[in-house]
Amino acid sequence: MTYSSGFQYKGKCCENVREGEMDWGGGTTYKGQWKGDKMHGKGLFMSKLNGATMYDGEWENGRRHGKGAEATTSGKYDGEWQEGMKHGKGKKTSLVGNTGNWLNDKKHGRGFRKLISGATEHQMWQRGILVSGSETTAVEFPTITPNKF
Repeated sequence: MTYSSGFQYKGKCCENVREGEMDWGGGTTYKGQWKGDKMHGKGLFMSKLNGATMYDGEWENGRRHGKGAEATTSGKYDGEWQEGMKHGKGKKTSLVGNTGNWLNDKKHGRGFRKLISGATEHQMWQRGILVSGSETTAVEFPTITPNKF
């Protein structure tokens, strides 16, 4: 199906529930489940606009919601989402790795980050603001396997 805007949809459609692939052009695609005209259920979103972004996970009403993994040019986040924002437990990895909790897309509560030196810094965050942090000696860092990309 081709929309008047030129966007193309390929896949199954039964009443208001679909499963298939949407291509918006310019390297932006979504392959997965739909409800109405919104991404809903499990799906893979990829975009080359404004830097590369890939999200593999759960959607609700067109927003990231549930468990999912996002990879961008600046790093990766694997964890829980709510209404399009990081919310709940998750791990963000860039040059240093951060593990902890998120609230409305901001670090919140206890967490730690693995430093390049191998040391672990324990932290306390409150709505995205670092309240306290202390560096300790190197410790084992848990392995979190990201979703398939």
